[in-house]
Amino acid sequence: MERLQRVAYWNVRSTIATLCVFLGIVAVVSISRGQADGARLLPSLSNVVGGVCAVGVYLTRPRPRLNLWLLLAAVVFTALGLGGLALVAGSGS
Repeated sequence: MERLQRVAYWNVRSTIATLCVFLGIVAVVSISRGQADGARLLPSLSNVVGGVCAVGVYLTRPRPRLNLWLLLAAVVFTALGLGGLALVAGSGS
């Protein structure tokens, strides 16, 4: 039962990290095309940092504490980036 829980937790963490990496890649493409300028630049950079932290989740699987902190950082940076983009879109910039 313990092994099953460990695998299930890793699958959830992996799914969350994959989503953060995807949003980071979308932000990099947006920045490279020049669509994320002005007020959209800082939230997009936050998404990129979240994606980089999420890549670290895959690289630190043998170290569970570091893995958890990187996942938490990835989620926080991605959430801040998405929230910032929502604010910018809502303000009409």
